[in-house]
Amino acid sequence: MSSRSLRAAEGVAVISPETALEAERFLVARSGKVLDGIHTGFNRYLCRPVVRWLSHTWITPNQVSFGGLFVALLSCWAFAQGTYLWYVLGASLFFIAGLFDEMDGMLARIKFSDSPFGTWLEGFIDE
Repeated sequence: MSSRSLRAAEGVAVISPETALEAERFLVARSGKVLDGIHTGFNRYLCRPVVRWLSHTWITPNQVSFGGLFVALLSCWAFAQGTYLWYVLGASLFFIAGLFDEMDGMLARIKFSDSPFGTWLEGFIDE
């Protein structure tokens, strides 16, 4: 018998409402990709509470992607205003648009609702 089979499987057994909440936290915390860097890991950490909330709603990952596009367009508009305070607002909105980019993928993995169209949409909006 290998040492791998002797180790307990990583995860949480869902046997009560309390362990269901623990399993949800476990799933959200590990919804990233193995090769994510420090910046992406930090953004995912910031997104976890929102993704946990969104996972209990009817909101789809594609809707989150479109929301991120809207915030990015607002960021462009703010930058176009040409003054310091608008630049600060534009930069803040640009950062928030990046958080939407993290949330759509996390939500798709948590809701098991990834699709070829969603993958295309996310890539198209990122460009």
